[in-house]
Amino acid sequence: MDQQHSSENESSFTPYPQAEREASYDLKHSGPGIASFIVNLIVFIGYIAGMSSAFAAFGRLDEHVNRSTEELYNLVADQQYFVIGVIVIIISFFLNLVGMILAIIGLALKHRKKRFAVIGFVVGLLPIALLIILTAIGYAVRGA
Repeated sequence: MDQQHSSENESSFTPYPQAEREASYDLKHSGPGIASFIVNLIVFIGYIAGMSSAFAAFGRLDEHVNRSTEELYNLVADQQYFVIGVIVIIISFFLNLVGMILAIIGLALKHRKKRFAVIGFVVGLLPIALLIILTAIGYAVRGA
């Protein structure tokens, strides 16, 4: 009788219910979460490319002071790099907003893994946080 009683206790008690364990492995990744991760990675690369282009144009301005007409055409070309850089930054900003919206949708979906949505949200917040910090530093320096 002890063997029958002990086998009933072992089978009726499981430290982690089997149904919950199987359900946690069957979850799919959230589609909007993956999309937000990819979009925000592209945005991050876009910000770097735009800033590099704009800063490269500023770095070449000193080379063209008191130069010939031919070199002034090079100055105009450098300004085109600046304009392209600014346009890329503006496009990246709007794509950043799209990525953040996708991340929020990915986080709101039930019965889906949220790993990529969280990573996409964090990667999307980095440029926005950096923009806020740099704006605060700019106002502090300007006010000083």
